[in-house]
Amino acid sequence: MDALICVEDPKTGKVWRVNKENKIKNVNADVYARWIMNCIVPKEIMSKILKCDFLEPVLVKGKAVLSLCCIFMRHTAPVWMPIHLGPGSHNCALRVACIDKRDGTQAVWVDPRHTDSFLAPVLEFLGFPAVNTGLIVVEEDERLELVTKAGDLECHLVKGEDEKEFALFDTDQDFTDYFCAGVRGYSEHGKKDQIDIIDLHKLKDNKFRKMPMKGILRTAYGTWFTESVYLTEDGLYQWVYEGKVGS
Repeated sequence: MDALICVEDPKTGKVWRVNKENKIKNVNADVYARWIMNCIVPKEIMSKILKCDFLEPVLVKGKAVLSLCCIFMRHTAPVWMPIHLGPGSHNCALRVACIDKRDGTQAVWVDPRHTDSFLAPVLEFLGFPAVNTGLIVVEEDERLELVTKAGDLECHLVKGEDEKEFALFDTDQDFTDYFCAGVRGYSEHGKKDQIDIIDLHKLKDNKFRKMPMKGILRTAYGTWFTESVYLTEDGLYQWVYEGKVGS
């Protein structure tokens, strides 16, 4: 059977051969770290970020919150492949917790996703929404940096905390409840009028804890200091592609 696409791992030289019959709808990931950087942003910014008129942002203590979600994987693979055979990668996307005004349910808006995985181009060929390649990540004990290929998204964190009179979340559980409430995710990919639905299911319980980190998040919408940084470790996730809005 002829392969649809062959991709070589630049680090190991291993060649991945994917057949056209191997469509991808669900993707599993063994995640060693999931970092969340939260910023308080002007409420009017949300109208630029959210591309679905039926979504409205969840306010926390009256504040609009923009988060950078970073998912660092030991292994990732479509559900038809044993997960331990899949490669690792670093991934990130801007994220907004939302309410679906049509039925009052929790939802999530996810801006374009970015990765350093060499296998990202395979996703689009096999039916899963595209992920932008070229993400650069510096991951150290006291420093974490992410820069996208186009430079339109950057995050720079160092160890330490600023004194704050105002805190978005009083406890780690408050943040966990807020961040994990939405499963259904909406994202704009490719054509400007195309909104994809990708649900994120947590297959293993994991809790967030606040980390003594501070820094700056630069985006196409503006630049802000991080209000808080959270981390959860050793998670197991599954992304399920549910199609397009209106399809």
